[in-house]
Amino acid sequence: MQEVMSERSSASVRRLQTAILRSVSRSFYLSIRFLPAPLRDPVALAYLLARTTDTVADTPRISGTLRAETLQTLSKAIQGKASRSVVVDLVASFAPLQQHTAERTLVESLPDCLEWLDHLDISDRVDVRALLEKITQGQMLDLKCFGDTAEIAALPTAADLDEYTFLVAG
Repeated sequence: MQEVMSERSSASVRRLQTAILRSVSRSFYLSIRFLPAPLRDPVALAYLLARTTDTVADTPRISGTLRAETLQTLSKAIQGKASRSVVVDLVASFAPLQQHTAERTLVESLPDCLEWLDHLDISDRVDVRALLEKITQGQMLDLKCFGDTAEIAALPTAADLDEYTFLVAG
């Protein structure tokens, strides 16, 4: 059963839907307003979570291995399988590494995004979690296959290419 959001939580969601979303993607922020009302929250939240995982995956100041481990932790948090303290630690370690203010603020907003996720209707929550599971799998596969190297690399088989393409591009 969906819980009623507190006034503070509602204010956090409004901030995520406006200032945060606008700061990380103005075009998406503008477009989302034209979606049918029942789709706006889950689509906006899925975008913010995907953008957060992408920010972690693309953080250049740490190794690909650590980014992949952090993505795994972030994926567990999105799936509801990580404690609040793990999320707080993740934010504390990754937010300062962000060079752009909007991305730093987005990472800092992760606890609010996860609280928003907990308050979505169950069917929307399931959909957002399923989508983010695929996205983070693709990001982890990208780090595993291509890592920190600037060299051009090929995937070993056509099946690997098919999986990679599906996970990173849908």
